[in-house]
Amino acid sequence: MNCHAADEALDPILDSEAPIETQREVLAHLEACSACREELAYRQLLRGAIRQGGDAVDTPPHLWERISAGLDAIERRGLGRQRRQRRRAFLVGSAMAAAVLIGMLFSYWPLRSPASPFMVESVDNYIRYLLSNAPYDLQTHDPDRVRQWFQGRLDFMVEPPDFSGEGFQLLGTRLGYFLDRMVAELGYQRDGHRLSLFMTRGQGVEALAGERVSRGGKEFFITTSKGYTVVAWRDEPANIVCSIVADLSQEQVLLVARKAARVQS
Repeated sequence: MNCHAADEALDPILDSEAPIETQREVLAHLEACSACREELAYRQLLRGAIRQGGDAVDTPPHLWERISAGLDAIERRGLGRQRRQRRRAFLVGSAMAAAVLIGMLFSYWPLRSPASPFMVESVDNYIRYLLSNAPYDLQTHDPDRVRQWFQGRLDFMVEPPDFSGEGFQLLGTRLGYFLDRMVAELGYQRDGHRLSLFMTRGQGVEALAGERVSRGGKEFFITTSKGYTVVAWRDEPANIVCSIVADLSQEQVLLVARKAARVQS
């Protein structure tokens, strides 16, 4: 599959309307094409901006210069004139989305912090399953069933956090494998936003990286990768390393991460 075909298939995939075979072909293409991965990230951000809704807002004139500079930077990285024109048309046509998207644009691409291998792999697996719409190994809203399902499958206890207070519903869980280790993934959803919590043994996992934030005596590391926010931390007493990935703001993901790490507000 070439870039043009992948580009045409992205929206049907995000709308869950693409055939399984097309999803697999696009997924294989994205593994090797950074430009199309960034196009996917852009469309996810675009949809997030639209979902935020709200009344139209006035966009200060100087922001248009920053928008143009950001678009130029993206084009220089190989996304092409046609995509740039599509972005520019959208931004000109919607002041509200432009105001939201400019903050996202400059926080996700030019200013992003480095990430550790574990954090990068967490994002890659998040995208892989999101694109293929692969079912969870165990689909359930019941945390007790998740606890029971992992017994005997991992050498540590998996305790599903309750994110209902933040509006997220548990969807299910799966057992993955990356960085030469077994990794538990718990999936949640809120208003079309998919959130994944990854957990694995901390031994041998390289140092976490990104913006360091200390809350309640615990250190969290925040960054973005391929347009998604990832927050990671270590549960030292249990020797577990965890990460949360979502297409949400850093503040929103950090709030959920603190809940998962049992850090009081």
